[in-house]
Amino acid sequence: MLLTLVWLGSAGRVRAAEVAQVPVTRDAWVSAVGEEAEGNNGGADKLKLKGVQEFALVDGDFSALRGRAVARAWLHLKRQGEESLGRITVSSVSSPWREGTGRNYAAQKGSVCFRWARQGEQAWAYPGSDLTAVINGQGNSLWGFADAEGPDAEGWYRVPVAPEVVAARIAGLSEGFAVFDDVGSEYTRNGEQFTWRLFPNRYVSSREAGAKNAPYFTVALAEGGPAAAPAAVAGLSAGTRLARGEPLPDGDALARWRAPQGAMGFDVTVRVGDAERPAPRYLIPLAGAAGGEVSLRLRDLGLKPGATGEVSVCAVDARGQRGARARTPFQTAANDPAWLALPANPLPPLPAGGGQPPGGGARVVAPDAPGEKDDRNTRPHPP
Repeated sequence: MLLTLVWLGSAGRVRAAEVAQVPVTRDAWVSAVGEEAEGNNGGADKLKLKGVQEFALVDGDFSALRGRAVARAWLHLKRQGEESLGRITVSSVSSPWREGTGRNYAAQKGSVCFRWARQGEQAWAYPGSDLTAVINGQGNSLWGFADAEGPDAEGWYRVPVAPEVVAARIAGLSEGFAVFDDVGSEYTRNGEQFTWRLFPNRYVSSREAGAKNAPYFTVALAEGGPAAAPAAVAGLSAGTRLARGEPLPDGDALARWRAPQGAMGFDVTVRVGDAERPAPRYLIPLAGAAGGEVSLRLRDLGLKPGATGEVSVCAVDARGQRGARARTPFQTAANDPAWLALPANPLPPLPAGGGQPPGGGARVVAPDAPGEKDDRNTRPHPP
């Protein structure tokens, strides 16, 4: 990781900062089109950006920046081919994924594709979800967009990345970055001549193209000493009803707490018996305003109705510092709707010698079979 000093006077609040260079250590492009949605391109030497059809995933090791505040950040991409980059969205990713080694959309079990975080093994979020469930604001992700700067004489673009998107990765509140072409299709008009270009393929180099061509991040770090870690969350509790009183589905529970000052997000674990595991990142809300209520629906965990356990929550700030953990017991919903409750013996036994059953005081109408009409079958029984 390269550290230098630069002048950032135009930023107003940031006069000078260290700039860290973070290489991309895993990347892949995915396609949402047809059977390509099952395919992996983690071993390709390029990444494709193609509107809503194809986009890239990248990641790096940001652990050395933990404890520092992000002032500005950029993603550097080297052009391949003739197409130019325009406006680009870079989003956090709220689910872990595996790069893979595939090429040409080869289906590779356990590797990332549009439909799977790990093909055939792990969904991106809830069952049947795809990548869009955990990026661009979905699944408690963060995002920002900007116009790509460049290319320079060597073909490099510099894409501004929202500082909070990088901070989320530093803090462990994200599993990487999604890179999305906002332009998509293009058109030109020359007098009465109209030319439509449907989703041109915009290629940039991946890390497999070699160290001189691989994408990387630069992160300008704000001045200032270390800040205090956030306090523990307040008012942690768990129940089985939503705020308006509606019961949760069987096997679900709802945890609530208040966000402390300085929190960006939260780490949450769930313990049932001796097994403790992190709650899925896509379920965990970001902090919002200090003192505001945060609610987390514990679902998609495979818990049985009436299961008991413990949920623990700690606040995380934008520097990756963690507060003390708060803990509370929970029990999942186990509904028994009154309309499903049946008496132990709803109908008395048939009368001796045959005849219609008395029906427990009820009057029963037997419908006609399809295609038949018999007035006797529309009379109430017993009469």
